[in-house]
Amino acid sequence: MTHNFNEKYGRDEGLTVLELIIMIAVVLIVTYVLLGVFSSDTPSESGKKEAAGGIIGDFETSMENVLARNGPSYGMQDISGTLYDVDIYSYGVHPDELGSAAVSIKLVAMSGKSIDFNNADLLFKYGNNVERLAYSTGQPLLPGYWVIVQRGSVIPFQKADGDDILENNEMFTLVVNPAITVPANGVFELTLNTDTNRAFDMKFGVPPEIRKYGVVKLRV
Repeated sequence: MTHNFNEKYGRDEGLTVLELIIMIAVVLIVTYVLLGVFSSDTPSESGKKEAAGGIIGDFETSMENVLARNGPSYGMQDISGTLYDVDIYSYGVHPDELGSAAVSIKLVAMSGKSIDFNNADLLFKYGNNVERLAYSTGQPLLPGYWVIVQRGSVIPFQKADGDDILENNEMFTLVVNPAITVPANGVFELTLNTDTNRAFDMKFGVPPEIRKYGVVKLRV
């Protein structure tokens, strides 16, 4: 007795291929839906988080931004004090408002860039007021100045090389002490420009607790 392979197995093989195609299509559709539901970058989910948490809004992004926040950012009242081991000098005119802030930053993953902070131009903006801050390592840090206070590594058990060039494996913490003060519920903006691009443009909100506590976690 002879057997025709195509007649015997053709139908089963056709069904198996068809079923495989259907299964792949279903998996792709389910994966797409789940990613849309659970991704924190979706507008609907992002909006829910902002409403629930009282978040003012994340920093503005553009194709030029190569830096991102690394953990919480903090603000201190417009008083003389210490922020991240930096002595801050304040005229103390608006003690219920934000006078200085600390922001930790790192390079965006896989950016392939490095930022030379020796040539950085840091701007502090609140409302229509724009202030260009100067770099200073002097103590105390006077109004109108900023400084790098910490250099670390984003990779556990590694260290930064200690220079002022931020590389892919590093993170810097900046302390800024503008002459401009920001009231509770106000939103200020930090913009850092280099010789080649705008490295970041971030917005931060001042919580009302600034009136009660010396140092508060900023809204982002």
